[in-house]
Amino acid sequence: MINVMKTLMICSFLLLGFIATPAHAQFDVSGLQGSAPLLTTQPEFPQPGESVVVTADYRGDAYFGATLTWVVDGELVPNSKNQRSITIAATSDSLEQVIDVIFTSPTGVRTIASHTITPLWLDVIIEPQTHVPEFYQGRSLPSIGSTVFVTALVSDIEGMRNTDMVYKWTVNRQVLDEGPVRGRNTMVFEMPMGQAALLLVEISELINPATGQSPGNIITRRLISIPSAQPRLVFYEVNTLLGISHRPIARDFSMVGDSSIIRATPFHLDSFVYNNPARHSWRVNSVETTNSGRGANPYEVMIERTGTTGRTFLEFHVRDNRQVLQGVEDRIQINL
Repeated sequence: MINVMKTLMICSFLLLGFIATPAHAQFDVSGLQGSAPLLTTQPEFPQPGESVVVTADYRGDAYFGATLTWVVDGELVPNSKNQRSITIAATSDSLEQVIDVIFTSPTGVRTIASHTITPLWLDVIIEPQTHVPEFYQGRSLPSIGSTVFVTALVSDIEGMRNTDMVYKWTVNRQVLDEGPVRGRNTMVFEMPMGQAALLLVEISELINPATGQSPGNIITRRLISIPSAQPRLVFYEVNTLLGISHRPIARDFSMVGDSSIIRATPFHLDSFVYNNPARHSWRVNSVETTNSGRGANPYEVMIERTGTTGRTFLEFHVRDNRQVLQGVEDRIQINL
């Protein structure tokens, strides 16, 4: 009887000692052993300060009825007991965070699963090489067949530079440049067919610090959907004194004087095609004209009153012979 009471007292003391442990006390997990379940994070590669959902993925009878205890950087996570997932904030200074979840079976056997995250800033700069007028306050968008420049910039990592990492670029599941390349943090590709292109960049270390061998671990990745725009044509009046009007011409234009200069401005047309058009033409009532405006600008035409009144249809067409979708045409009505 005395032995039974002694055992009960010891168990009660241990139980009270566990309950009285402060929520932020240091938790020593260095001596725990066992096969580890899988910990996953969403997002997989967080940026500094971003909220991260950590989930314990475990199955099988070995973990039936187990108690889950979450520890981050050696400290217990408040209100996380027996939670399948927890939400934490990634550090704001790109420091490693070690996340542990401890499984304690009903028989007292402990198993630990660990995961380390290193939040990094990854900026991907997308520069479509398409034309918009200088006064346009929006940004140019890529169109099918146009050229796109992309640049990946990773926040500073101790002892590493952007050129010391290995980059793998993928567009719509097609790997660019035939595979990962060291220091290739810039890439050029042609906008594919479809309403958008999925751009994936994966950045890896040169050497795996755990093994000292190559290839290294993936340290961050970014998936971006790049929308595709269809080239369109907008007409503007050009004043010889004030320059181009910033107000587009509607479907019809009424001449005030004896002549007017009209400029056709393509939006989201590939810059190479805009600067070196393979085909371009102005038509007045379906008849091609070469009555260009100031200088030899192929995108301007001068309309002159001939003494008659009525309606005239003005058309413009520009196109690339190599990429059939890199082209645009439209027309407006001129009221003489």
